[in-house]
Amino acid sequence: MGVVDVLKMLISLFYSCDTHNPLIPYIAKQYLTQFEEFEKMARIWTKRYAS
Repeated sequence: MGVVDVLKMLISLFYSCDTHNPLIPYIAKQYLTQFEEFEKMARIWTKRYAS
């Protein structure tokens, strides 16, 4: 398995939202029950850490 394959797998994980087997359960719960709040926090974190 090469670097390109690993990167493709990581990108695939970013695009698939698995709420039945989450890495951080409270975030998955927020995604399912309070999507507006989840989206607001995602935008804040993206602006803060990806800018």
